[in-house]
Amino acid sequence: MTLSLSMPRITKKTPTDSAPTNIWIADPLNPGSAQQATFSPSGIFDFSVSPDGMSIAFSEIDPLSDASEIKVLNIETGGLVQMTNCFAEDTRCVNPVWRPDGNMLAYERIDFNSALNGVGVSPTRTWLLDLTTTPPSTRPLLTDSQLLGDSPVWSGDGSRIAVFDSSSGGILVYSFLDTSITLIPSRTGSVGTLSPDGSQLVFPEMLLDGNMTRSTLKIADLATNDFTDLTNPDEPIDDGMPIWNPNGRYLAVGRQYLDNRYTRGSQVYLYDTQTDLVTPLIFDERYTNGFFSWDATGQRLVVQRFPELDENGSPTQGGTPEVWTYDLETDTLTLIATNANRPRWIP
Repeated sequence: MTLSLSMPRITKKTPTDSAPTNIWIADPLNPGSAQQATFSPSGIFDFSVSPDGMSIAFSEIDPLSDASEIKVLNIETGGLVQMTNCFAEDTRCVNPVWRPDGNMLAYERIDFNSALNGVGVSPTRTWLLDLTTTPPSTRPLLTDSQLLGDSPVWSGDGSRIAVFDSSSGGILVYSFLDTSITLIPSRTGSVGTLSPDGSQLVFPEMLLDGNMTRSTLKIADLATNDFTDLTNPDEPIDDGMPIWNPNGRYLAVGRQYLDNRYTRGSQVYLYDTQTDLVTPLIFDERYTNGFFSWDATGQRLVVQRFPELDENGSPTQGGTPEVWTYDLETDTLTLIATNANRPRWIP
């Protein structure tokens, strides 16, 4: 595909049916030009795009051993490099996430412990892959063996990384500035989202409301360890999937009202952290929305959507996930692909 790297593109996993799942690249201005980027016979498990838009890191599972390796694809040349040796080390390595400077990958690692009688599979831990060394070196994020941590999320400046640690009862935020670790008590299993400057964490918290459980959003100031409600816990609202805009002011949030404004699925709202004003961005009662992210300019969202209802208002039969973009300035939704999921921007 001959596109300038200054032109944002979208990567997506497709198809989602019985065929192996691979990564495709689409131009949001010309969705029909999508081209396949990986050709894995066993399928791609997950992936992320490097900050410079040159590479895609992904995990590929070996169906015979259930082990998996982290590999990096050069988008322009098609060159492929295996970054881990997880099969030989009796481990499963998934969920690579680039640090914003592109010099490191965080990923999840599970030890099978096959050679140890009576020892089961280890809990998930986050490891770091240092790409500035030759060959790349790898180590656990947390040196304390009693601390676990999965689902790594970087701050926009790369100064902090957050993981969820069920053994500690919440979210652990590790600072690369002073190696400190901050515990944010939480029961949801979700890390949430670190602000671009790493000073704040927005995270979901579960609330028992009668016989129903719903999610509210809180914001933690990592300098003062103060916690503030973003979602009014007294309101009939289920909030989740917060994503910071690169400008550090706005959040995209998946919201479902549970009163007379009820919809079957989550809709996308814009939350202004300075004014507490909440504005609907993507609202269509036929769809539920999830897994969205901002482009580098903060003007567009790419969203994974699922058609819950057909045009007649009946439950969809045999529906598949779809990838759409939303332009904040023009208030325009554009369908990019059907039967695709987990989209990412290429800067």
